[in-house]
Amino acid sequence: HYAQSLQMEPNLTATRINYADAMRHYGDESRAEALLREGVAIDAANAMLRHSLGLLLVRTERTVDGLRELREAARLDADNSRYIYVVGVALNSLGQQDAAIKVLDAAAIRFSGDFDISWALATIFRDRGETKKARAVADQLATLHPGNSDVAALLQSLPAD
Repeated sequence: HYAQSLQMEPNLTATRINYADAMRHYGDESRAEALLREGVAIDAANAMLRHSLGLLLVRTERTVDGLRELREAARLDADNSRYIYVVGVALNSLGQQDAAIKVLDAAAIRFSGDFDISWALATIFRDRGETKKARAVADQLATLHPGNSDVAALLQSLPAD
């Protein structure tokens, strides 16, 4: 049905992404990638397609290409905090903690209430041994999300000043 739908209307982003996800689920990564690349060829400014392609490329260990697509998605839809968060997490996963912190720190200011961005920033600081910075971000999380057991556990994992 997905193929038939795309034949009738190739610009259906959600259909294309869902079709690619189904292909990936059934183990056909190359078909999933082809579907997403076809979509990008149709609409290079579609952030959702770029983001999905970036995730697929990272999952298939083509991290440089994947990160490029993830960054492009975040550039195309700069108001989507999730895209920016994923770029930060990807940078961190690639061992580029300084770049990840730069991206996430700017995003934390811009999207001050975003739990995931602050959580990523706090845990990167914690993992780097920068406990004062981690605690400052975790304290902000605790203020914004009182009673959150994950935040409480994070705070407890940090040595006192």
